[in-house]
Amino acid sequence: MKNLMITFVLILISINLVHVSKSTSLSYLKCIDNSLTSLDLSANTALLQVKCDSNYLTIASLPLKESSWTTYLYAPQKRIILPKRQFDTYEAIDLKNQASRAGKSSVFTWKTKSGNTLVDGTDYTESSRIFAFLKYQTDSVYCEITNETFPDLILETSRFAVQLPTSISETWLKTTVFPNPCTDILQIESAQPISHIVIFSVTGKKVFESEGNGLRSVAIPALSLPNGILVINIKGDGYSHKMKVVKK
Repeated sequence: MKNLMITFVLILISINLVHVSKSTSLSYLKCIDNSLTSLDLSANTALLQVKCDSNYLTIASLPLKESSWTTYLYAPQKRIILPKRQFDTYEAIDLKNQASRAGKSSVFTWKTKSGNTLVDGTDYTESSRIFAFLKYQTDSVYCEITNETFPDLILETSRFAVQLPTSISETWLKTTVFPNPCTDILQIESAQPISHIVIFSVTGKKVFESEGNGLRSVAIPALSLPNGILVINIKGDGYSHKMKVVKK
């Protein structure tokens, strides 16, 4: 009878989590190796044992252990699937939804597939848990995420390649933005006269705009720019292109 009840619960979980919330007398929940991305057990006050490992639950979506639970198995979990299998250098990788849980901050460790640990400020940069790679990587990479709220869990992202931008125009090759990352001054050098410069944050908010006045060298005061990944739109006579920089 007990096994029949567990099977019934598993079927209901796969179909609709609302059915589980109605099972207020449920004491044992086993939903291992499914494709769950969320699991709300707040209404199941009689629960004693919870086994929910090998799903797509994350630091943000795993249930917090109740004091009445005698068993709570939540690790391992399947990888967080990132939206792409290849990212360009300076392209934003947003992991801020895994930044903290229950007042405890998560730790993010970037590694290559072969096991090398990457270095913040050399291989990649980070702002508010939005990451960007500063240089091309010869091996595929991924991120390990841990949080003391779930001490048995090492959450991983899917593997992906880091490449240089795939489409590089002649104008791009003749334009330089440095230093990158920048702190106080951002210098733009171009073989073509610059007519207009606009800088956006990674969320698309305009944070700077200036005329180029036909100059080929423009210095932008960067101290007032927000930290993180910035997109610079440089326009001139007959050309327009975007470049990414990191402000620290």
